[in-house]
Amino acid sequence: MNKNCLHRTSRRARAVNRFLVMCISLGVLVGCQSSKLELPAISASAHQTVVWHDLLSPDVETSGKFMANVLGWNVSTTEYYTSIYDNDGRLVGGMVDTLAMEWGLKSGGWLMSMQSPDLDVTLALVSENGGKVLLPPRAYPNRGLSALVQDPQGAVFEVLQLSAADDAEPVDDGVWIWHELITTSPQASAAWYAKVFQLEVESMDGGRQLLKKGSLKLATISSNPFEDQRNQWIPVVATGDFETTVGRVSEWGGRVAVILDPPVSSGRLALIQDPTGAAMLLQEQEQE
Repeated sequence: MNKNCLHRTSRRARAVNRFLVMCISLGVLVGCQSSKLELPAISASAHQTVVWHDLLSPDVETSGKFMANVLGWNVSTTEYYTSIYDNDGRLVGGMVDTLAMEWGLKSGGWLMSMQSPDLDVTLALVSENGGKVLLPPRAYPNRGLSALVQDPQGAVFEVLQLSAADDAEPVDDGVWIWHELITTSPQASAAWYAKVFQLEVESMDGGRQLLKKGSLKLATISSNPFEDQRNQWIPVVATGDFETTVGRVSEWGGRVAVILDPPVSSGRLALIQDPTGAAMLLQEQEQE
């Protein structure tokens, strides 16, 4: 994303990344409460780097209604955890009830999970290259080993070593069409992720960096356009009817925080927040 292309809605944009600050502050609370979570078993191919997305929400009912009415997604809820499905019934992610978990989070946010074949090795690379392990590895039944980490520029994400489970459900990775890291140092961030996850980097116009694995393009890294926001990973979701979808955001209690103008070549973009403050990018994509 280009700084000169972004229009801000000042006060609204300031809440986009509160989640990262709160995520770091979870500390021991997550470890104490993690046994309550019954996570769905998932499977992912070896080439997938980003394998999961969890929405941490203090109001799962409102978040669920927002996703259903804006994105057409459906939810299936247990006491503490909600599985999210697209309109074809395919699993796309999950949602944690942070109120029921007593985590004390006042706003929501998406937590991206990157796959590792060996969590210990990856965490060693995280630390050796200037990152931080915020929460050490813990095991989730049928899911695998998980750790919360932070890159040197402050972006927070999960590293996940999946376990093999007989009832593992394939994740519809086609819903999340892209991932964008906004950061204060795109080149340094790209080099860090390349070292930690054995990826390649390709420079793009405007100082953007492309992360890829062989011929597979994975994510882009660009300059953080906000003066008052921490660096963060933002998931990108496709929409065939851009104007209608963006219009529903406000109708169902969300915010259109930032829009791209002029449109990028691959379609218009809108940075939105759900009613709890969780941010994602909507990208216009032609319907097949």
